[in-house]
Amino acid sequence: MKNNPFKSLAEIYKKFVEKSDNIGLAEVYKQATELVFSALKEELNKYEPFEITITDVEYLDGYFIFGMGTNSVVHFHIKETPGWKYGIWWSPVEKPESTKEKPIYDQNKLHCNIFTQYEEEIDKFKPSASMVHTDFNIELDYKTISYGLYEFTRDIKFIHDEPYLAFYREMHYTDFNREYISRAKAKAYFERHFKQKRREEEISALNDRELLKTVYDILKEDIDDGNCFIYDRGDCWHPRYEIISKNPWKDVENGCYSLFDLFEDSDATELRKLWDDTINRCEKRAKKADYSWYTCCHDSVLLVAEDRFNTGFLECNKVDISTLIGDM
Repeated sequence: MKNNPFKSLAEIYKKFVEKSDNIGLAEVYKQATELVFSALKEELNKYEPFEITITDVEYLDGYFIFGMGTNSVVHFHIKETPGWKYGIWWSPVEKPESTKEKPIYDQNKLHCNIFTQYEEEIDKFKPSASMVHTDFNIELDYKTISYGLYEFTRDIKFIHDEPYLAFYREMHYTDFNREYISRAKAKAYFERHFKQKRREEEISALNDRELLKTVYDILKEDIDDGNCFIYDRGDCWHPRYEIISKNPWKDVENGCYSLFDLFEDSDATELRKLWDDTINRCEKRAKKADYSWYTCCHDSVLLVAEDRFNTGFLECNKVDISTLIGDM
């Protein structure tokens, strides 16, 4: 006879709550996630055949810089709804008598928050920023969780059946009246949106390369000599790139300064004009395409002491500027 997965989950969660056998929440969350996956498939097949394939499952320990516990955050995709990314956030359920100093958990409940967003449009991938999301408590003694996933499975089916209408709803963060928003209008909106988006990406890439080429032109000698480099903060940061230089002066504190403070006044004026001319060209190019371009690098430089220059996180995120600007 097949083992009851709810019984297994309830048993390990009880051990966590009772702090016996060194059971951690990480294992509880992982087994609970498998239950959710099974329940999604079961619910979607209940009324008409609709098989889903869950892929790219990734277990994380938090959101952004906030730790939430091992396996408390799960990301995945469903093959049958291309373009959409799914997430689950787990947390234990505290009893009313629980306090911050002494949390008391309900051994029969786990809180589940499941959500999805169109992946290319993600800004903050979390439940509160998602148009499509459901949260509920898993009642381990109910032996089923389909009731909590009913609305969410209807959303998955809608995304599969009506991809353009689903995208329209996601982008406008609202439901709609199909009398005014037809499939044809939703499809036209989708196509216009991504045509403009691809154009913006193309111009942004060109502008970024041109601005970084100007940075290289200004700092070529220092970069080539290894006294200055470009630091990549990651694609979720703005601006993405930062100029970092060895501090050339013993009497100047380490810190952030204007890029042009590194040069004599006569040179600084000419170099500032070079920078401003590049920014103006980039902004005009973006304006012509009817969008606002944000610079990938500011005209500032972070001065660091020589003993920190090639160590730690600075070294790990150093990028070769020649690979960024290509053959410009």
